[in-house]
Amino acid sequence: MISEQTTEHELKTDPEAFRASLFGTKKWEIRFNDRNFTPGDRVRLRETHFTGAEMADGAPLKYTGHEIRGTIRYLMEGPQYGLAEGWCIFTVDQDMADAIYDIATERLRQVEGEHWSPEHDDQHTDGELAVAGGVYALHAACLTQGHPVAVNWQEGEAPGPWPFEASWFKSKGPRRDLVRAGALIAAEIERLDRASGAASDE
Repeated sequence: MISEQTTEHELKTDPEAFRASLFGTKKWEIRFNDRNFTPGDRVRLRETHFTGAEMADGAPLKYTGHEIRGTIRYLMEGPQYGLAEGWCIFTVDQDMADAIYDIATERLRQVEGEHWSPEHDDQHTDGELAVAGGVYALHAACLTQGHPVAVNWQEGEAPGPWPFEASWFKSKGPRRDLVRAGALIAAEIERLDRASGAASDE
């Protein structure tokens, strides 16, 4: 049952365990339940420079600056299934970073709004999607730097290596251009995966 009143718990996390959580291979936490962890509570996992064992031997508490935020979903308390009294295990649904969410949303817009289907993308076998993503990323960097080529850009124009019709290049500012770059690069990765799968099936 999800609590109506949520609490955020800041939790020190050893480097190895943090990396496993970051890369999605560890979706759970085993903790001494001295905080009354409850499904629906927020957690903030903060990576430490040293392990808990090293800190117990005198190493200082230092954080790397890396952290994961998420929400407790399922929780089981001991004593049962090998969990000692007072301990618990819970799963954490990690938050999706705004940047990743925006890239995924843009990719969906490309497919559903622009009708750039997988079949359409599969026709671009010369890396055009990757080139287009790279052009958007470079244009965003030039805008950030105040480079005149980007600052003086006008609609209907396209940077030199742009692989499609010039009218399809639509700069919307550094961040928006980077989101489009990410979505186009994701599209190229998906195309390569499909091509690799098709080749392995032959």
